[in-house]
Amino acid sequence: SWTTLTTEDGLAHGEVWSVFQDAKGYMWFGTANGLSCYDRRTEQFTNFTIVDGLKDNWVLSAFIDREQNIWMGTFGGASRYVPGMREKGEPSFITYTVEAGMVSSSVWAIFQDDRGYMWFGTDSGVTHFDGQVFQNLTDEDGLADKSIKAIYQDREGCMWFGTAKGPSRFCPSASEPPTIEVHTV
Repeated sequence: SWTTLTTEDGLAHGEVWSVFQDAKGYMWFGTANGLSCYDRRTEQFTNFTIVDGLKDNWVLSAFIDREQNIWMGTFGGASRYVPGMREKGEPSFITYTVEAGMVSSSVWAIFQDDRGYMWFGTDSGVTHFDGQVFQNLTDEDGLADKSIKAIYQDREGCMWFGTAKGPSRFCPSASEPPTIEVHTV
């Protein structure tokens, strides 16, 4: 049977761009007006917006890393959710933007590779983040196109980037962060 959740049920906005479930079983929805967390036991929503520290309300992408951190891609940057901060009256999100070192603040795709590094697909290229340093790759470095909409890592450890002009593949060495050597396939 079908069930549709709407703004009348508490969803932040009817236009949903991303859906995922966390380790505790909560359903998360990235919408055109913020992030909604749905508790299926209580059938209640908790919504997060710019008021809670989200850099932009339009949540384009979402990802849960292996430490169970929830990441969102917005038009305002990549935001990582920090549980418990809302109750303390502090921002619930840490946001990374161009000012922090990203190639763009419009984040369409997020992925964590097998080494634990974060990758962000933006409208201006890819940003690689090792937790300390941002490194940016663009179409000038070899990507088929600068607009990245999807990211995946294959079994061999190569990174794949979905672009408007086809997929690009990058195979990093085991010990080095990515260099400017991206192969278009």
